[in-house]
Amino acid sequence: MTRQIAACYRHLTACGHHMASNNPHDHSAHPEDLEAVAAWEPPSKPGSLAGVLPNRWVRRLVMGAIPLLAIAFGSGLIAVSRLSVSRSLQIFGTAEDGRATTTRELRAQEVRAELVSGRRNALRVAVWNRVRKRFERHFKATLSLSGPATRPQALLSARSGPGYALDANFTLPRLRSGRYSLRTVATCGGRELSSTVPVKVVSRPLRMPLVETNPPKNGTRPPQSPPGPDGVLLEILPPVGRLVASELPESMVVRTTDATGLPVRVQFEIKLKGGMLYRARPGMQVVKPTRTDSLGLFGFKVLSRRLSLSLEVSYKTRGGQTATTVVSFPQRTAVAAILPDRLVARPGEHLGLLVQTKSRSGHVYLEGLVGGRRFWMASKAVSDGVARLRVRVPTRPGLFRIQATDDFANPGSALASRTLFVDPAKPSDLRWLVRLARAVRAQLPTWDRHTRAHVDRLLERKLLTHPGTRSGVAAAYLLSRLDHQHYPTAWLADTYEADARRTRARRKRLQTYMILGLAFTGLLLLGVVGPLVYTNVLLHRQGAAERDALMEEFEKELASGRPEHPGTGGDRSHETREHLVEGSDRPGLDRRAVGRERLARLQHRVQIAMVAGVIILAVTMVLILLLNLTWSQQF
Repeated sequence: MTRQIAACYRHLTACGHHMASNNPHDHSAHPEDLEAVAAWEPPSKPGSLAGVLPNRWVRRLVMGAIPLLAIAFGSGLIAVSRLSVSRSLQIFGTAEDGRATTTRELRAQEVRAELVSGRRNALRVAVWNRVRKRFERHFKATLSLSGPATRPQALLSARSGPGYALDANFTLPRLRSGRYSLRTVATCGGRELSSTVPVKVVSRPLRMPLVETNPPKNGTRPPQSPPGPDGVLLEILPPVGRLVASELPESMVVRTTDATGLPVRVQFEIKLKGGMLYRARPGMQVVKPTRTDSLGLFGFKVLSRRLSLSLEVSYKTRGGQTATTVVSFPQRTAVAAILPDRLVARPGEHLGLLVQTKSRSGHVYLEGLVGGRRFWMASKAVSDGVARLRVRVPTRPGLFRIQATDDFANPGSALASRTLFVDPAKPSDLRWLVRLARAVRAQLPTWDRHTRAHVDRLLERKLLTHPGTRSGVAAAYLLSRLDHQHYPTAWLADTYEADARRTRARRKRLQTYMILGLAFTGLLLLGVVGPLVYTNVLLHRQGAAERDALMEEFEKELASGRPEHPGTGGDRSHETREHLVEGSDRPGLDRRAVGRERLARLQHRVQIAMVAGVIILAVTMVLILLLNLTWSQQF
């Protein structure tokens, strides 16, 4: 608009001069002249951008496209370099043969899950957020099973909660034993994650191996206590080996036998020697003077508040003398204690559970297992260190386990395990105690020789069905001998590795496109700057040649010494110097001024081109640095 106003002003000024010199009463300009004035542009100077690109629309397009392309491709390169896998779908359950999976097998997708046909099965599905380093709390997942000759069958479609995982409990239809595929699709934050896990379907599950929760250090187990001077072996047995949990209730058992495992009735008392118990200080009585029963057992509970615990046991020998022994219990790592309503339940009935944790809040994750097969999973919120729930026990008689942890992805040694028993007999019929002893005897570890010998003597002498037997103490003792073991949780799938491979390939392809785009932008910029520099260099050479010719002519005139105006007494050299300094209308001297102007323009434009090149180089280096930093952070 300013250019058009200036053009109109010049045109009107020229018209005014023409009217003043010729005829002041002429008519005004024709409308076509006004259109010409509006479309008028100043003549392009040699060596300028307008001289290289005469069309103004082409000039605007080129000068606008180069910065926009550079910004677009540079921003695209930065954005592409930040492409990464932010979420991954993870599945936990029972692997084939009940073994724990390794990281190599998981990355190679060689892990195969195991499900039982026609029975209840359970899996745990979670979505891991790699940016926030935590599991997502709200997502929806769908599970379906397909085989080589069967159509996909939907197993479950549910939402996660109340914890940070989805407890997928479903009944598998009756299928033939063989190889199948389990497909899991989870939707979280508007993004869909999917995983396909190979599955082995079996009709009758085999017993899977157990793993010790707190294995001994260096693989060496301390020797069991030898018998006393009168042949009596008195032991205090916590649920897990010889370790006691701190800040959690523990059920302890006093066992008195002879060297062969035969029960012996012994009178004893227990005092606190070291550590701290709830409502007890060192030197105080923990168990008042009492006797073990006909099975050589006595049960009591403690709540340790120190890292270690020492108990002093005083008992009377067969000769009537008093013997004293000190038993020490190091601390074990535990996050929860499972306290059921009862240890023996009938098939299919509901059982109340109280889970006591060290943390005052959070979530606890539980799972029920039969022979290593997970038939039930649940998560429960913790309030004031306690979580309560009711579960349905299996319909088939036998042993089953309940395991609890606060970290389902990495339970480790902090996992709590409790062994329970299912039997259809009435509590008054003590034959169920015999069946329990046989089931426990089959799962005892080989290193627990004293317990194995004790159970053998109880079965041989038929002491378990004796009318005076306290079945509750006997059941607690037998089941507690298995609580130091658990079934490992297998990591069945993790979609991160597969998604990361696809993301890396996509990122590499997009980075190639962005780099080619930046190269095209550089060529386009070179196509504009190159002609400018070339034209200005030619003008500079032409101006230098003309300037040299003028100087040679001027030197010849000075050498001739002929004055231009003799009457004035001046000489031409003085006039020429004035023209060189102040300027003149003579054509020869105007060429020198034009040469100086062209040289100044050339220097100015070359400087601009150099600055633009430096800026482009700096931006490119910054982009490469950001790209390398992003790669180093991601991988």
